[in-house]
Amino acid sequence: MVFGQASTAAISGVVRDPSGAVVPGVMVTVKHVESGLTRTVVTNETGSYSVQLLPVGAYEIRTDLPGFKQEVRRGVNLVVGQEAVVNLTLEVGAAAELVTVTGEAPIVNTTLAST
Repeated sequence: MVFGQASTAAISGVVRDPSGAVVPGVMVTVKHVESGLTRTVVTNETGSYSVQLLPVGAYEIRTDLPGFKQEVRRGVNLVVGQEAVVNLTLEVGAAAELVTVTGEAPIVNTTLAST
């Protein structure tokens, strides 16, 4: 069976703590900057998250877990058919504290149909 190229993209990754250990149970919210559309997922037991069927465009990724600073990653730009791998590292601290990463995020392209 052959499927045509979808007009959507995806973001996935692994959330770790400063020691490199995976962190399950982290709420990861991805927000489409232009439309304000948000999707929230929770990392699994291996610290992995995946958000599929996202409209293309610019995204902001935000983490939330008690005992860790909230991380905000900006500058994630998705194109059609892309699965961006955005790994995150949480810093220990109060959730009210914010770690903001701005600019082009280093993204590993695992599946880009138009190479």
